[in-house]
Amino acid sequence: MGLLGDSFGDPRTMATFQMAAGLLGGGNFGQATARGLTAYSDTMSEANKAAALKEERDHIKQQRESKAAKEQAAEAERIRLQGLIRGALAGATPQQASGMVGQLGPTQAKQDMIGQRQPIDANALLAQGVPFEQVKQLFEAQNLGRSEVARTVETMDAQGRPTTLQVDKFGQPVGNAGGLPQWKAPVSVNQGDRQTFIDPVTLQAKGSFGVNETPDGRASRAVTMRGQNMTDARARERFAFDQSTAARGGGNPRTGPMSVTLQKELLESDDIIQSSGSVVRALQTAKAQNEKAYEGYFAKGRAQLVSNLGGSEAADATIDIDNLMTGQGLDQMKAIFGAAPTEGERKILMDMQASVDKTPKQREAIMDRAIAAAQRRATFAKSKAQAIRDGSYLTEGVQLPETPAASNAQPMPSNPTASTLRPGTVYQTSRGAAKWDGMQFNLVE
Repeated sequence: MGLLGDSFGDPRTMATFQMAAGLLGGGNFGQATARGLTAYSDTMSEANKAAALKEERDHIKQQRESKAAKEQAAEAERIRLQGLIRGALAGATPQQASGMVGQLGPTQAKQDMIGQRQPIDANALLAQGVPFEQVKQLFEAQNLGRSEVARTVETMDAQGRPTTLQVDKFGQPVGNAGGLPQWKAPVSVNQGDRQTFIDPVTLQAKGSFGVNETPDGRASRAVTMRGQNMTDARARERFAFDQSTAARGGGNPRTGPMSVTLQKELLESDDIIQSSGSVVRALQTAKAQNEKAYEGYFAKGRAQLVSNLGGSEAADATIDIDNLMTGQGLDQMKAIFGAAPTEGERKILMDMQASVDKTPKQREAIMDRAIAAAQRRATFAKSKAQAIRDGSYLTEGVQLPETPAASNAQPMPSNPTASTLRPGTVYQTSRGAAKWDGMQFNLVE
């Protein structure tokens, strides 16, 4: 069992036969045994060599078959990918046109889509196994033959609008021959009751917002108008009384019947008193809103824009201050100062016109100067009205009350020079109280 193989072709069986032949070959036992063993060993060695050679040949054959299978699979995959890429570049089929149009039945839109190149769907190609690099190259291939932008040039089109022209390295235009239009932010223009935004190039209006008055502003204006109406009513009653008194031969015991001129001046003084009270209240209201309001350049424009977009406390406060100071406050101050204001009063009017764009501290200083000026005018008007009524106006007159600065002003030196004048000192000049700053005089109130 151990010496024989499974069949006559088995190498062990053949080797055993060879050993038996050697034993039967003659000679003594030792020689026969040696011949038999040698024959067995040679036969098994040849058999092992043949088996090894066969195993090697089988391995080589297996490798060749595996390589051929891989090459066939790779070729099939290449053909499949080529088909996918050709399909992505091909024109739309009737079925694809129907899917893109999304309508039932034959339509002109479907007919127009047939044969037209479809947009490349990168996600679809990747999902079907097309390598990323091939998809990338496919998209880049669409730009083959196109010019590449090397630099840009700022210029204008035929209508004068600014454009950006793209050129290649040879200076030839790339893309739109007219250039790419540049966007310019609209410019805000104050038109009184509206804030309009225009194109800075064409000057065409792009839109506008109405300037709305805040509830506080309307209430303040209503209070002012009510006070003015009361003043007018009292003035009319006083005028009618004086006229009636004059017609009856009455009048002030010191002056007799009041002349029309005095009656007019009395009414003007009463108006100044009433207007001064109204403007002082308006400016005090503005002071209460001062710290809440915007400050700096375009404060009013910003407040108007924010108010039309929903509003805010700061925007409402800014518009209130503008209405109180540059609206009713400025008009009333002009009426109080009259046709011949002092230099200080004229400066107050100019400061009030641009007060909304200043800082809160600067606005407060302007308000304080305006309140002080209105109160001085009111004091003078009260003294004048009383003098007219008691008859002393024509004989004694009325003096305009001095400002704190004027009352504390130093007399001007006999020969004023830069060395004799003290910087920061208020002197009494021919134009009124003025402070010497070391280089020039500045009028003060």
